[in-house]
This record gives sequence, C-alpha cells and structure tokens, in this order.
Amino acid sequence: MRRFGPLCVSAIFVLCFIHPGNVLGGTYNVMYRFAGPPEDGDSPYGGLSIFNGRLYGMAAGGGMENLWGTIYSINPDGTDYAQLHDFTGKEIANDGAWPHSALYALGDRLYGMTFAGGCDENNCVNADGTGCGTAFGISPDGAGYSVLWRFACGSGDQGAAMPDGSFVSDGTKLYGTTAAGGSINLFAGTVFSMDPDGTGFTLLHEFGGTDGLGVVGGLLLNGNTLYGMTFTGDPNTDGTMFSVGTDGSGFTTIHLFSSDTEGSNPCGTLTLYNGRLYGTALYGGANGDGTIFSLKPDGTDFKVIHDFDAPAGSQPYEGVTVVEDTLYGVTTSGGSINGGVLYSIKPDGTAYTVLHDVTNADQGFWSDAKLVYNDGYLYGTASHGGVGGRGVIFSYDLQGRPTPTPTPTPSDLRLIVSSANPRPGDTFTVDVALNPVAGAFDAYAGIAMPDGTFYSFTQGGGLRKGVRSLESKVKGLRGVYTARLFTGAVPYAQGTYLITAGLVPEGVKPSIANAIPEYLDQKTATVQ
Repeated sequence: MRRFGPLCVSAIFVLCFIHPGNVLGGTYNVMYRFAGPPEDGDSPYGGLSIFNGRLYGMAAGGGMENLWGTIYSINPDGTDYAQLHDFTGKEIANDGAWPHSALYALGDRLYGMTFAGGCDENNCVNADGTGCGTAFGISPDGAGYSVLWRFACGSGDQGAAMPDGSFVSDGTKLYGTTAAGGSINLFAGTVFSMDPDGTGFTLLHEFGGTDGLGVVGGLLLNGNTLYGMTFTGDPNTDGTMFSVGTDGSGFTTIHLFSSDTEGSNPCGTLTLYNGRLYGTALYGGANGDGTIFSLKPDGTDFKVIHDFDAPAGSQPYEGVTVVEDTLYGVTTSGGSINGGVLYSIKPDGTAYTVLHDVTNADQGFWSDAKLVYNDGYLYGTASHGGVGGRGVIFSYDLQGRPTPTPTPTPSDLRLIVSSANPRPGDTFTVDVALNPVAGAFDAYAGIAMPDGTFYSFTQGGGLRKGVRSLESKVKGLRGVYTARLFTGAVPYAQGTYLITAGLVPEGVKPSIANAIPEYLDQKTATVQ
C-alpha cells in the first residue's frame, strides 16, 4: 500500500510564491504549500476538480483525526484555502482514509472515494487492517458529508476493495473502479456502478487475471461505454486496456501490453480526443521510462507517440489533458533533479516540450495527478516538496501573463523566541506582541513537536495536547499587548519544533486556515 511523506514539522504559507516556467514564457506558480498535521493536509496524490469557480481536492494524509487525510477547496488565485473534512479512518464511524483520487461534481454535490478506511470485513485484502475504502458525498461548503458505501463490508460487492481512481457519471449513475476484489480473483479488481445516494451498487465486471489485474485509475465515459486500464495482467502481460457498457455488457479487452516497446504498467485515466484514446504507461518504451500512446476506441491502430527519457521527464503516473490541439501532462520523476516535469506534446507525437522542470524541492515534486484546465491555466498537485515535504498545489499560466507578487501585510501579531537553535537543557522562552484589535476574538498558541504532535500553550505557561483556544478571549485591545507564553527547558529530542500563535473570530474553530492573516505568526526552533 502506498504510504505518505514523513511527519516532519512544517509551516503554512498563505501568500503565493512565483517560479517562472523555463520554456515558452509560461508561468509556474506554487499556489499553496501544505502544512500537514495537526491542522492541514499532507501528500495530495489526487488531482483537482473545478466547481462553481473554485478548485476542490483531497490530501492523502494529515488532518486532525489520526492523519487519515482531508478534503479542501481553494480559489484559482491561491486565496481562501479551506479545509472541508478531516477523514477519521475506520476507527471512528467507519469513515474513509487515504484518498488517492479527485472529486467528481454531480448536481450540487461532490463525490469521491478513499483507498482505505470503512471496514476490513468480508474479503478485504488490505492486510494491514486499515480498511478497504469508501465512497462518499459532500456539499461544496463542507456540509452534509456522508459515507455512501464501505467496500468489502459484506454488502454484496464480492470484496471489491481499495478504489484508486475517480468517479465518472452519465448524470444518473456513478461509475468507478477498485484495484482489488471480485469473486474471480481477490487481487484483480472490479468495475462498478452505484446511485448517487449510495443505493444500487452493482458490479459491472470482475477481473480474473487474463483480462487484467489491478485497475489503477479512473474510467473514461463515451456514450454508453466505459474505458479503462489495468496495471498488469496474467500471464506475461504488462497491463491491459478495456471497454465495458454502462450496464455491464460487452466487456472487451481492446489492448494487451505485451511488449516493453509499447510501454508497461499503464495507469491513470484515458483521454478521448479527435476520435482516439490517449494514455500513459509508467514504465517501458525505448528508454524504460514510460510512454504516451494512442489508439482507436476499438483497440486498433495502437501507436506510441512518445518515449520518455529521464533528462526530459520519466514515469508518467497519470494521463494527459487536452487544451485546444495540444496534450499536457506531468511526470513523477526525471528532469534536472529527478523531481518530474510538466510537458506538452501534439497528438501526433511531435513538438514534445518541457514547460516546467522542477529545479528545487520547494516547487513540489512527484506529481502523479491529472492536470485540470480553466481559463488559460493548468492546475495540479505534487505530493511531495513544499514546506516540510508535504506537497503543493500549483498552476501553470499557458499565456505567460505576469503574476504580481503580493505585498506582505505588516503582521499585527509577532512571536519572539529566545533562540532559533536552542541547545538541549537550556531555558527556552516564547513571547508574543499583539497590536490593538477591535472586536472579540479567540487566541491560540502552541508548539508542534518533530513527530507532529501539537501542544497548546496554556495561560500558566504549560502545555496541553491538541489545538485549543487560550482560556481568555481577546476583546478590543486599545494598546500593544505583550506576554510570555512559555518558559521551560529545551527538550533533548532532536528535530524542528514549530511555534504558532494566532487569532480567529470568536466561536470559530482555532486553526491556521481560520486565522486572520494579520494576526498569525510562526517561528521554528531546531534542536540539534
């Protein structure tokens, strides 16, 4: 099972930071850097969706409840990041855990799936006991979250387990895949449909091995036909492409990847453009670094249109996105520091161009989510890099328009720490200075340990586990307020400690995301 980034302490940055694209004048911009637990998500493996002018996505780890992941939204300009749901895993209300895919908008709801969580009953093949996944719905404002289906829970799904792709819909049914489960081979996977209210779950196809093993990616819907891929197969098959009717009829294996020259281990979601299907294979090809391929929907006229090589990108986990007459995609590795690239290519395989090469980890790397296009911009996520290696959300302006650097607002709340590199056993102090503020607010302050555990400072200078408001509220300060928040001995545990203080509107959940930007400050202290 895929795991997530290290739980090192990280900070959250609200402002956008600009990194220019290195070809064609495009502009690459890191919109958001994930901060990780206890308040933010970690490792956004899944892609983004656009609904009513906002971007929505999921992080596979982080959050306040056992690090099982989050659902979030953000404006396309990088402002107003909001955390909509913290997954709690199967231990609490049989909720989901570790979402790896994108959300799908249908009507006034968003639908998604988690790779784990739910339960581990029936024929759940997830041996580590974290559950076999869920399907859920949620409103765009974060209200009305509900689990619609818990995979492999004895509910007639033949052990269908661990979905690793996104939903598609014809407006009536939701269609999806699981990487494992089915009555023929519990490790082969399934294609299924269900109603948006969670009823009517139906297996449309159960893989057995010769027709493919492991559906790692979502489905493409064209008319009444679904198209998808399996990661491998049996015997001597490095993956398959298939089609099946939305009613489960007419299953056909339209292509077998049996030669490395074609690419091996296809994953992600296919794209339909100008009567042809386009996709990517993670490995294989002329250089062993993966391929981009195309073929007709009936499986004929298969062509490799690009062989990846490491200097210009390698191992594309997801497929391509079409904008006008050009295909765009990302790779998980390759490039100058092996952090991956963002590329473009024409449908006939010509004009392959690296639009952005990850040159430092802060830009985000290991991007395995499909790009989404809106109003001249491509948007995506990288599961690693950024602050503390917890991943980023990025945009790429195809028109290369200059992005203004936000003017920093002078902070009205300032933390003062006695040392940024304290020695074990020394006395360590944390002070705060707060400028005048009108109205009533809740104040909170605390410290995140190197293992990710967060402790709030109390008024007496002690520590209390969890994110909590201070015991008194800030009400209409007329002058500058200063106070000592903490004094104590520096611990002997090595690592970086993150100190945070902020104000949130009275009655609002204390968190970095909810903090008033002018009344938020963070400092780090590294014990060596």
